[in-house]
Amino acid sequence: MIRMTTWTLALSLALASAAIAGPTAQQKCEGAKVTALANRTACRAGERKNEILGKTPNLAKCAAGFAKAVAAADKNAARRSASCRWLDNTDGTVTDLDTGLQWELKTYDPAAPFPNVHNVDTFWSWQGYVPNPGDPIVFPAGNAFVVALGALNAGISFDGVATRNCFADRCDWRMPTVEELRTILAAQYPDCPAAPPPASCTTIPGLTNTNPMSNGYWTATTDDHDPTKAWMVSFRDGFISSQPKAAGGFVRAVRGEM
Repeated sequence: MIRMTTWTLALSLALASAAIAGPTAQQKCEGAKVTALANRTACRAGERKNEILGKTPNLAKCAAGFAKAVAAADKNAARRSASCRWLDNTDGTVTDLDTGLQWELKTYDPAAPFPNVHNVDTFWSWQGYVPNPGDPIVFPAGNAFVVALGALNAGISFDGVATRNCFADRCDWRMPTVEELRTILAAQYPDCPAAPPPASCTTIPGLTNTNPMSNGYWTATTDDHDPTKAWMVSFRDGFISSQPKAAGGFVRAVRGEM
C-alpha cells in the first residue's frame, strides 16, 4: 500500500511538473507565427479600406511587419534548438507559417480508382479539349482544373445558406502560381540533389515522390512568351521549366495568399 501510494504521488508530481512547464519552444514559435499571420491579415484589411477611401494603400508595410515577426520567431526558437514552419491541420493539409498558404498533402494509393485527387502518382492535364487542333491552348480547362480542383471544391448545401463536403471544409482550393510553388522547394534551390526517389526537393511534409515520375507539378502560371505553355516545378531536382499545356503533370492544391 505504501509503495503504491508513493508511486501514485510520484506520478502526480511528474504530471503537475509537465503542466507547469508550459508550451515547448516549438509551440511558442508556432504561436508567434500564427499571431503574425493574423496581424498581417488585419493590416491588409486596413490598407484595403484606405484604398476604398481614396488613400494610397501600403501593403508593403504589412509584408515587412510579417517578415520581421517570422524572423524573430525563428531566432527565438533557434536559441532553444527548435524550429517551426509547417503546422499540421490534421485534415489532410498543412499550413506554411512562413507564408500563410495552406497546402494539400499527397497520399499514395495506386489501387484507388481514378480520379484519386490526393494520390501523388495521379497524372493531370492542364489543357482542355481543343475543338480545332490549330487553336492555341490558353484556358485552364484540363482535368487538373475541372476534375482535381472540382473534386476539392465540390461543396453541397441543404438550405442554400451553409456549404459542406469541400476538402478540409474549404471551397476555395486552386492551382498555385509559380511563385507560390517555388516557396516549398528545398532551401538549397536551385541546387537540389538530383537523387532517385524517395529523395525529394521539397520541404513540405507528406509523401511527394513515391514514383520516379512524380516530380513535375503544374502551376497556374502561363508562360508570358508562349501562351500554349505553363510553368512547372520539379520536386525531384528543383528544376523550373515551361512545359506545353498539352503535356501531363502532377497537382498540389493550395489556398490562401502569401
